[in-house]
Amino acid sequence: MADWQITYRCNENCISCIIPEEVYGREVPEKITELFLHQNEDDVISIGGGEPTLHDDILDILQKAREENPGATIFLVTNGRMFAYEEFVQELSELELGDFRLGISLYGHEAEVHEKVTRVEGSFRDTVQGIKNLTAEGFEVEVRVVVHRLNHEHLPEIYSFVDEELPGISRLVFMNAKYSGRAYDNREELLVEYPEVVPYMEEALSLTEEENFPVRLFHFPLCTLDEEFRDYAATGNTKDSGAEEIGYASVCEECGRWEECSGIWQSYLNLVGEDEFEPIQDGES
Repeated sequence: MADWQITYRCNENCISCIIPEEVYGREVPEKITELFLHQNEDDVISIGGGEPTLHDDILDILQKAREENPGATIFLVTNGRMFAYEEFVQELSELELGDFRLGISLYGHEAEVHEKVTRVEGSFRDTVQGIKNLTAEGFEVEVRVVVHRLNHEHLPEIYSFVDEELPGISRLVFMNAKYSGRAYDNREELLVEYPEVVPYMEEALSLTEEENFPVRLFHFPLCTLDEEFRDYAATGNTKDSGAEEIGYASVCEECGRWEECSGIWQSYLNLVGEDEFEPIQDGES
């Protein structure tokens, strides 16, 4: 998968943003964008930022990405606020991008929680309306909940809100926070350890008996979850993939599910250490 940031401007001010403060608000040079368009050979092209919908040429960029990469999946990572405008959704629809999906961040089940993260009044309203407008037009939308101290106690309420208010989405993902950029700078407010998160996460998963959409967990190591919830976790060992952002504890190679586990954010390991991780024994699920 190719990750491509087309701008570092944003219409939110998220306390958990992983973009470094020194580039926040800047534009990416046009030559870099053109180079990416012409030389990409990946099966999935992820376009983000900043907030990519603020780029003046976002619709042209999406069209060119499709023309240059006809067989790829195009994945737009966005806060969804611009899609609260129905005209903008219609313009996107007219591009006929084919295999195109959106990943939209939602931090809470209500404005008070969501906007404590975004620090922009009205952002919860816009994001929710944007998701509704997109799904009404038939777009595939993945709602992404980045989990940290400001929202982890609300995970059951967040699941219930999405289930009741946004049933047309294609997938709901809960992802453990990565502590880089501004998120690292604000780590004292954001950092929460797996033993504190998991009870709320598992309570939320207990509500999914009649799913309107699939639910997945990203960056939740299998050993942190009770056996009955491990199938929700994304799997696939990345130790030899060159992904420097992902780490493993020293005991991981003793784990019966070592080859399946997607690992731990290295930034989390650097801050917390590895004492909480225990290998799953052979015979356990």
